[in-house]
Amino acid sequence: NLKMNILLVVPRFGNESQGEYIFPLGMAYISAALKQAGYGVSVLNLNHTKGDVAELIQKEILTSGCRMLATGGISIFYPMIKEVLDATKGINASLVTILGGGIITAAPKDVYCLLEPTYGIIGEGENTIVELMKVLSNQGSVEKIPGLIYKGKDGLIEQSARRESARDLSIVP
Repeated sequence: NLKMNILLVVPRFGNESQGEYIFPLGMAYISAALKQAGYGVSVLNLNHTKGDVAELIQKEILTSGCRMLATGGISIFYPMIKEVLDATKGINASLVTILGGGIITAAPKDVYCLLEPTYGIIGEGENTIVELMKVLSNQGSVEKIPGLIYKGKDGLIEQSARRESARDLSIVP
């Protein structure tokens, strides 16, 4: 059971010269949950790097040896999130892409069709992404993982059961 590496990409929220943005706290929670579960996590924060997004992502994919890339945010950042996902598909079409945050939670099917990630995580993602990584590491089936949207074997979009929100926040890393 080989624990896979994942690259978390924080989209560039403004232009490079601004330098000010609100860090998406959800990414920190996702990173902590994955690390606690023993997965290798690399982070590329495009707000702290200058240059072409596709080139930066390609370099990070090669350096980290990741087999999956996760990104996300809120709906207002649609163009920046699309840029990350499109660049990733252009670099390696077989790389698993995971989209989370308010953008996919607000309108799962519409956003899934527009951005075409491999998987979308609906709602709080800490447990969902860890369960997803576990299943994908073992070439298992994702159907029983709550809080997901994905393409089924028949090519149709499937949405799993809703995941309940965490009640005890003290257990969230």
